[in-house]
Amino acid sequence: MLSLTWNAPMEAFTEKDQFFHGVGVDGVYLPFHKANQFLGHGRAANVYCQRRN
Repeated sequence: MLSLTWNAPMEAFTEKDQFFHGVGVDGVYLPFHKANQFLGHGRAANVYCQRRN
């Protein structure tokens, strides 16, 4: 399980003209997921909690 805190709006991950170029939250961690796949681990379900102050 990954517990991550980002100080970025969801749009920074989902919009193509933003910092992460629209790859989404999972796209940012693709290398992590692929490394686990290589080691034989399955992929866990994703849970997103977006909280705005």
